[in-house]
Amino acid sequence: EANAVALIELLEERLAARGLELVKGAATKTSEVLGAARSLVGKADAIYLTTDNTVISAAEAVVSVGERSDIPVFAADTATVARGAVAALGFDYYKHGRQTGAMVVRILEGADTATMPVETMEELDLFVNPAAGERMGITLSEDVIKDAKEVVNSDK
Repeated sequence: EANAVALIELLEERLAARGLELVKGAATKTSEVLGAARSLVGKADAIYLTTDNTVISAAEAVVSVGERSDIPVFAADTATVARGAVAALGFDYYKHGRQTGAMVVRILEGADTATMPVETMEELDLFVNPAAGERMGITLSEDVIKDAKEVVNSDK
């Protein structure tokens, strides 16, 4: 997906500036997600799931690889935390829809779309799942847990 490609490019740039390398495991369809996750074993210290629909729809496959291999799985989609990711820093889709609606109203009222600024979600929410962290070989600090908007304690 275009959003995932753009995010990967941004991640590569930001990680390189910090001396870190991004190892990619690509999947073009959900049936390839498990294999892509397995390809990261021994190459990655953590797995990050973008908001790519193909990957998110098969998140449990990635989580299972993380649990078996002690590789923590993090996500951009906060709902993925309840599905087994250790943590996610993401936006509220309801608020995102409201923001989009406000932009549509401005357009319907005559705003020039060519000059409208691009808007992004400024407010991000941290969701954590300490039990998932334990299953993947890490312990979340009390400070991180305390800062979370939502703490999910699920067995899966």
